[in-house]
Amino acid sequence: MSEPTQGYIMLDPDQVEVFLLAHPGLVDFLQELPTQLAPYFPFPGTQLSLQGQYAAERLQPQDRLLFVGVHTTLPPDEAYRKLEEFDQAWWLEHEPEWLEIDVDFTRIEEVLRDSTGL
Repeated sequence: MSEPTQGYIMLDPDQVEVFLLAHPGLVDFLQELPTQLAPYFPFPGTQLSLQGQYAAERLQPQDRLLFVGVHTTLPPDEAYRKLEEFDQAWWLEHEPEWLEIDVDFTRIEEVLRDSTGL
């Protein structure tokens, strides 16, 4: 399942793969998302991660969400402003039911270290 998730750091690849098999409509969306984010969060200073998780209001196993983390080096005020601009310009009109996105100020190396326990 590398093609649909190309450009993303997989924090739990097995769970992401299972999720995408259950929600195949997200594959095209995930392939387009980096292009849509690029004007707001310039690459290479931005990395995207994918992770399955539960939303607070959805606690059943069938209610998992796929979470996109936008790992950025932008200052927090600017990053949240850029996310709001992205929301208004594109996300709110295209947001899929099973996907959430937010900025993450944790360096991806730290996230990977924490998720693997190394």
